[in-house]
Amino acid sequence: MKRVNRGMLFIFIAGFSYLAIPVLASFGINVEHLTGDKTWDGILMVCIILIPIAVILFFTGKTFIKPFLAFTGRASRKILREGRPGAAIIMSIGENSEGGTVTINDQPYLNLKLEIRDGSKDPYMVSIDTVIPRASLPQFQPGAVIPIKIHPTDPQKVAIDWQASSVPDIQMEKPTYGGEHYSVTDDNLIKREGIDGYATIMDVLDTGKSKDFNPVVEVYYTVERPDTDPYSFAKEMTIPTEVVHKFKKVIGKKFKARIHPHDRTKMVIDVKFI
Repeated sequence: MKRVNRGMLFIFIAGFSYLAIPVLASFGINVEHLTGDKTWDGILMVCIILIPIAVILFFTGKTFIKPFLAFTGRASRKILREGRPGAAIIMSIGENSEGGTVTINDQPYLNLKLEIRDGSKDPYMVSIDTVIPRASLPQFQPGAVIPIKIHPTDPQKVAIDWQASSVPDIQMEKPTYGGEHYSVTDDNLIKREGIDGYATIMDVLDTGKSKDFNPVVEVYYTVERPDTDPYSFAKEMTIPTEVVHKFKKVIGKKFKARIHPHDRTKMVIDVKFI
């Protein structure tokens, strides 16, 4: 669906709204001429003031009120008070869902795509907009695990539990970085039906690209599994800079791997960084 140009829509509605002012003025003049009552002068002035305010609030409400509620904690207070504990893997971090760069009290208002694990169901995905203190940004990178609270009746509503001293231990096996198209469904399928084998990291090359504030690298693998001859492939992955350095230190090393039953380029690798 094509996105509406909000600036043009704003101008159109504002202009259309002001068409009502001459109509009201003409009506007020006629009433005053017939009755001598100047009440409509006051009504006209109120309209001149309120119409532009109403239009501005209509277009900026989601942009400013929603971040304000997130910053003051009103949007998440009930979840933190009544919700159940859980853990989330940060899958990506970027601009808030409304688009553009927004800061509240000089703290960035960002969008997080999270894989939620609460111990009661299969992992699932949630997207939230939240204010993140600048001092905490280095910890909010793809692959990081954070403590959360989950709404008691709506699992799609979650809040970061900033007061938690640790992440709940809820089977938090972090999926190995598996490329741009590695999903929660793939993760579950690998666990249930995956083929055990070995993967050797042959090389890690910089691509010069980045995504969500993290570098995109190309990782080259050689894979051994019992049901086929060894094979090699390369895959682009978006991973934090510090993890790139760790991957480069284990080039040439062989690790246990569990390979997707239908896509041999998707796997979970038991990487031991040294």
